[in-house]
Amino acid sequence: MDQLQQARAQIDEIDAKMAALFEQRMQAVGQVAQYKARTGKQVFDPAREALVLEKNTARVQNPELQPYYREFLKKALAVSRAYQHVLIGQDVAAYQGVEGAWSHIALRQLFPFAKAQAYSTWNEVVEAVERGDAYCGVLPFENSNAGDVSAVLDLLYAHPGLKVARMCDLPIRQDLLALPGAQETVLSRWPVYSDIDVNQHVNNARYADWACDALGFSTMREYCLKTMCIQYAAEIRPGQEISLHAAQSEGRYRVAGYHEGKMHFEIGGELMPRQR
Repeated sequence: MDQLQQARAQIDEIDAKMAALFEQRMQAVGQVAQYKARTGKQVFDPAREALVLEKNTARVQNPELQPYYREFLKKALAVSRAYQHVLIGQDVAAYQGVEGAWSHIALRQLFPFAKAQAYSTWNEVVEAVERGDAYCGVLPFENSNAGDVSAVLDLLYAHPGLKVARMCDLPIRQDLLALPGAQETVLSRWPVYSDIDVNQHVNNARYADWACDALGFSTMREYCLKTMCIQYAAEIRPGQEISLHAAQSEGRYRVAGYHEGKMHFEIGGELMPRQR
């Protein structure tokens, strides 16, 4: 047996012992969950977790390994919390949108063991948490382009009984997708005076006009916009050249605006034939 095989055999032996200890630990966690359910205590106890981290990290003799063990303990505590939530019936996490939406992805990062429950609006997420239908809710607070999500902040002000328990940063990437057989057109546009509002960026209402311009005369003579969903990724200011990418096929359309390779907005929806 060479050095690698010996080391792996030792790791396997240690892992077997850790598995047995893990089961013992989770049995004790179950007893903690029963006590918390009986007494009404919250699952998350930040003071206790801080003590566990400090006390157990100090037990590691090698200083170089202490930060790694601390991270190991953090994951163990997260698993412990998730198991406690399941045992006491608090394993539903609410989010706004559909499966695969940004909030759903964030939920899976924050609460990987939770049952994800979708709601149509942010307000419904808040109400679900207040009613006890979900033990937590995932809401967007801010993004690096547009800043605070004011509607969510207003909700939290209106519901002072809720508190922010955890946060995560989620990188967002937007791509323009076209339907099969769609023909893409590209149009360059600079904001004009009538596009700009008092905040010195393109007014939200102007994006619909830009979408129609990008789809072109041939399309807009035959169709009108039946539905429209706009996603704002970043503001557009005077002097910025915007590349409008438009595609339409089988009664649907997509228009996205880019500046220097970065998407600033995307519009999509259904087309409806004009009445003759």
